Amino acid sequence: MEMKQFDIVIIGAGPGGYVAAISASRAGKSVAVVENRRVGGTCLNRGCIPAKAMIHASSLYREALEGGRFGVHAPDTSYDYAEILQYKEETVDRLVGGVEQLLKAGGVTLIQGTGSLQLPKDGMNQVRVIGPDGEEDMLSAAHVILAAGSRPADLPIPGADLPGVLNSDGLFALDHAPESLVIIGGGGICHGLRESGHKSDHPGGPAQTSG
Repeated sequence: MEMKQFDIVIIGAGPGGYVAAISASRAGKSVAVVENRRVGGTCLNRGCIPAKAMIHASSLYREALEGGRFGVHAPDTSYDYAEILQYKEETVDRLVGGVEQLLKAGGVTLIQGTGSLQLPKDGMNQVRVIGPDGEEDMLSAAHVILAAGSRPADLPIPGADLPGVLNSDGLFALDHAPESLVIIGGGGICHGLRESGHKSDHPGGPAQTSG
């Protein structure tokens, strides 16, 4: 197996990973980024950006419903949740493509797969990458940056595994709007989901938040 040499290998292509990669490349370093999902991380793909897209859609719906007090009347206002989801996905896809283009333009090598640290060899760090089809690469670098990001926590709450109990990834994957929603947590994603439900009569709402 051929060893691929870089100055820096970064595991994770979220905001920490891809920004570090572009900065290092601009400083003249050879850089590889290893990512097993899409670039952009949780915020872009499964967090703040999808939530903000849905907030925007629900805000427009709410404004149309309440436009009468401003002299703007839209009596036939309705929403199509499938089209809202399509708008959300198009927004995410466009921004993911932008990050990919930034990496490409910066001369950063993007490697699809799951990276793991191996024992150093000859004073160099080793990273093993298992690709989506099981293919294996070995990377060598003077420096490795771990920017693997986060995932939804499995809370030790009785009943958390019952039907209808979802984490944020599962909620964004729904193909229908829940009639009501109780949110446990007060982070950025939870706040966005609460706003999305609060600003609409149905898509995701009403939403109740519990800390």
